[in-house]
Amino acid sequence: MTVRRCRPVSVGGLAAPALGALADSTSLRTALMPLIILPALGGLLLRGLREPAPERQSTPRLPAR
Repeated sequence: MTVRRCRPVSVGGLAAPALGALADSTSLRTALMPLIILPALGGLLLRGLREPAPERQSTPRLPAR
């Protein structure tokens, strides 16, 4: 039995051809604008998230005597 392993693909590797095509059809400045705007937008959206509550560890209760 042969196990096939998938190669990891990043978002940057998927977006690079699209950004290249956009730069070819418009200008480099227009193509690089999403690289400035999207991280800033993501940072603003993530500011509203809260840290997850720490997990509570339950202590085993001993039977009453």
